[in-house]
Amino acid sequence: MEIDEFIKEVKELLRPAHLSSVRIQIQMSKFVGFFHPRVRVNETVKSKQILATIRVAGMENKIESETAGIVVRIFVDDGQPIEYGESLFEIQPL
Repeated sequence: MEIDEFIKEVKELLRPAHLSSVRIQIQMSKFVGFFHPRVRVNETVKSKQILATIRVAGMENKIESETAGIVVRIFVDDGQPIEYGESLFEIQPL
C-alpha cells in the first residue's frame, strides 16, 4: 500500500461519524521539520498549490494541496516543529 492510500484510509477511520457527510480535507505532513505556511485561513487554493514549506537541515520540502478549496484552519504556527503524519491544514473542497 502506498503512503497516500494509507493516509486516506487513516483520515476516514479518524473522522467522527457525524462528519461523514461533511466534505472536509485534512492535509497531513509527509515530512519532519519546521513548518512555514504560505497561505492563510479563508484563502482559496488550487489543487497542487504550495500550501507550506517544511525546512530541515537546510532543505526545503513543499506541501501541496491535494484538492482545490478554501483553507478553513491551519493547525500549526509558523516556525513550529512538526512530525510525519501531523495535521497541517483543514480544507473545504470546492
